[in-house]
Amino acid sequence: MSETTENPGGWKQVVLLSQLQPGMQCVQVDRRKVVIAKVGEEIFAYSNLCPHSGGPMNRGELNDAVVTCPLHGWRFDLKKEGAETHGYRPLKTYPTREESGNLLILI
Repeated sequence: MSETTENPGGWKQVVLLSQLQPGMQCVQVDRRKVVIAKVGEEIFAYSNLCPHSGGPMNRGELNDAVVTCPLHGWRFDLKKEGAETHGYRPLKTYPTREESGNLLILI
């Protein structure tokens, strides 16, 4: 798990874009575990805790931009701000931006 660097305005630097590989990786942001997912050219950031039962989302399955909780199979569409595919509670997502070769997320 990587550490973050703080920037003003609530944006946190989490990883160098050049180090970001396709798939998921978990990072520590302040006291939160956040999953960074690279799907094609898109990058998503979301909570590592499933809203259903706190399952570790970084151990789930990622298909396109849908991530599945490893405990009970809840599926979340990252392109729809973490909406659960059956209308249940959404997965917490975080805005991302690129700056000077870094990925930043808004906490």
